[in-house]
Amino acid sequence: YGGSGFGGLIFLYYFYQAKYSFHKTEILLLDRIRRLPFYWPPGPPEAEKNSTVHGEGLPPDLVEAFAEWFVITDLQEAGGVVRDDVLELFKELGFSEDQQAAKDFIHRGDGQLEEHKRLSGA
Repeated sequence: YGGSGFGGLIFLYYFYQAKYSFHKTEILLLDRIRRLPFYWPPGPPEAEKNSTVHGEGLPPDLVEAFAEWFVITDLQEAGGVVRDDVLELFKELGFSEDQQAAKDFIHRGDGQLEEHKRLSGA
């Protein structure tokens, strides 16, 4: 009995707020119900997730330089940055393609042959 009485009071309050119009009362009640937190709020959009840069222990200036290189190379190349471009950069920095991390990076590329994997997007 108490719940229905409380619900009736809420209805009468919104009916009064709507200046005794049933249609406006319905709109006000639906708006109020939609604002109730039934679900968790949505997380950040996919674009925001993709645009974050995780340095993973690298100095901030190195992370910034790599991000700038990536954006500049992506804008200059018609197909964007490919895995071969990233491997060339790391070869210039003194790393070898024979290291396991480089082999894993190539292996995650699209295609069956190593040449196709090297030319897939990074």
